[in-house]
Order: sequence, then structure tokens, then C-alpha cells
Amino acid sequence: MFEERLMIYSNHTVVSVKMKGIGVRPEVEVLGVPDNLLSFGNVMANEYIEKSFTIKNISTFPVTFNLASQV
Repeated sequence: MFEERLMIYSNHTVVSVKMKGIGVRPEVEVLGVPDNLLSFGNVMANEYIEKSFTIKNISTFPVTFNLASQV
């Protein structure tokens, strides 16, 4: 069992996503995030903003992702 955290930072908060793999060491690459920084720029209170990125499996084994919100 392997476990690693993907940390997503903004100016005001940090989102932590736990990634788990079983049997082999999962190897992934995050694409679409220049300089490994997902910037949302200036966002006012109660505004909605959305950004997309890709998590690519670069290993030879299948990797399953589950995204869960931690409050």
C-alpha cells in the first residue's frame, strides 16, 4: 500500500488530496499546471472560479483515482 498527498495551494487556502495505490508504486504526472502552481488570480468573496488540470498515469500499471473533499 502506497499513500501520498497532492497539495493544491492558493493565496488563502490549501487543498490536500490523499492518493493511494496498492501493489505497485504509482507514478503520476500533473499536467496543465505551469511551474507546478495552479493560480486562480484575484477572486472576490462569493465568486465562482474553476480551473482544470490532468493527472496522468506514467507507470506501466493501472492507477485508480478517487477524489474526496475533506472538511
